Amino acid sequence: MDTSMISLSGRSTRSLKKILGKIKRSNSGGFESDRTRSSQAASKDVDQPFVRGNSRATVNGRLGWTNNISSSSVVASMKKKRFSDWSVDMLCTWLETMGLGQYTSEVQRHIGTGADLAKLGGNELDLKLGIKNPLHRKKLILAMQARIDPKRPDPAGALDCAWVVRWLDDIGLPQYKESFLECRVDGRLLNLITVDDLGYLKVNTLLHHCSIRRGIQILREYKFDPEFLKRRATEEADDGNILSWSNHRVMEWLRQGDLA
Repeated sequence: MDTSMISLSGRSTRSLKKILGKIKRSNSGGFESDRTRSSQAASKDVDQPFVRGNSRATVNGRLGWTNNISSSSVVASMKKKRFSDWSVDMLCTWLETMGLGQYTSEVQRHIGTGADLAKLGGNELDLKLGIKNPLHRKKLILAMQARIDPKRPDPAGALDCAWVVRWLDDIGLPQYKESFLECRVDGRLLNLITVDDLGYLKVNTLLHHCSIRRGIQILREYKFDPEFLKRRATEEADDGNILSWSNHRVMEWLRQGDLA
């Protein structure tokens, strides 16, 4: 026998070549098809423009609700129903929009409908929802009152927490932004804020108390119009109305008179 055709294991090298050839042919098709599918998917992904929220974005959103379609349908249903008939999903969506999403898990655990939530008083809200911030409780109660009686005028309800935080810049008190943001102070809460509330917000200077109270008074005179403040000098006829001047506008006027 020709020993050149025998491997060390005793098997014919020809048979080994046949086996390796079969493996190569069987696998090469899979590799090529996978490569083709990958290239097609990549080209399709490149052609597709980036849109936040589609399949190329983060799968699970880090903020808010992950199912935008479901959330939109819930919001649409909220507008058609009375607060007392709201479901748990509606209540949770509503809390999220107000910045009180940390209480949704307790609502799912203890609350059945909007009527159940509306029956709870201050202390009961604290116990059922685990509320420890008194301004969160006050904000929730004011918001429920506005929903239960939608015919009652509620101009302050159009101002959210982000607007109020910017308003602190307008009256020259940006150092309180963090505490106002933590307590989710919105227009309704700002309109009915008390001395005790300001103390909880760490506003302890008498002059700052006066600035906030005067700012709220002007807001009421302008019916909580979010656009009434003048932050820059303009040529409009009402620019001379100093009641609508923000802190920045006052400082600008002082610089013009070499008084800054």
